[in-house]
Amino acid sequence: MERLNIPLYGNHTTRRGRWAVWRWGVLVLFFCLLGGITHLKVTQNSLPEIAPEHTALMIHLRPSRAQWPTILAAVGNESLTNSGVTLNELHPYINKSVSFFLTSSGKRFVAITGDIDEQTITKLRAYGTSIQKIDDNAYLFGDQETNLEAAPFTKSSSKLSRLLPKFAGNIAILSKDPTILTIRTNKKGLAID
Repeated sequence: MERLNIPLYGNHTTRRGRWAVWRWGVLVLFFCLLGGITHLKVTQNSLPEIAPEHTALMIHLRPSRAQWPTILAAVGNESLTNSGVTLNELHPYINKSVSFFLTSSGKRFVAITGDIDEQTITKLRAYGTSIQKIDDNAYLFGDQETNLEAAPFTKSSSKLSRLLPKFAGNIAILSKDPTILTIRTNKKGLAID
């Protein structure tokens, strides 16, 4: 019988194989990390961290393009301000995010990031809507102009919750113990965790 000359010990090809697995593993891990960081950057709060005075509730939405039809179907025709502005009316002007504020006195405000032309601002003002320019592309809509204050609850929202599938935004309830909930989209509409 002849010997087969199969080297069982000291074979360096197995180590090279392990290095290939490590290289692919590190590459996959790098792309997962890069995707997570990109997702956090895209879903970050694009509105300045301010709110109307005496805010009791804030709903901040940062939906993706695919989530907008679900959100508009759920709350698109609801009046967001006391003057009757709806999300369907503001949607064409929203670039990144929208926030809804409810004050302790019952006043409602909406802040958006987007580009609004002067003709639209004139039309909205004709219907009794006050528009305050907060930042370069940020506007606050309401019945009347209001004083703005820092929104301490925006800093406490978890960045990790934004990595959840179908993340659409947050709800912040101000009280002695502030509560922050996550809004997600699903097949039935909106879900709050």
